Amino acid sequence: MNNRERFWIWSVCLLFLAGCASVPMAPENEDAAAKAFLVPDGKANIYVVMPEIFRRANVIFPIYLDGQFRGNLDMMTFLLFTVFPGRYEIVSEGLENAQLLTVA
Repeated sequence: MNNRERFWIWSVCLLFLAGCASVPMAPENEDAAAKAFLVPDGKANIYVVMPEIFRRANVIFPIYLDGQFRGNLDMMTFLLFTVFPGRYEIVSEGLENAQLLTVA
């Protein structure tokens, strides 16, 4: 194999690696605490979960809580928002549309 072939093989490999999307994960202790479903006094927890149906989509969805960007959802991930009880709007943007959910 000559240098030119090696160059193209490595270039293609790097493109595949660069194309893999991911989101930063919480440290293990924060992940375990979120999965304990404990709610602080006077607060409420909102969990936003990536549904199993999107597992093969390889798409990252930005999530907004009351108009403010709060994080990205990748397959098999979730976001936890600890808030005061009340009404909140959650928006998820996809490639072609946005989904609005109001929780109270």
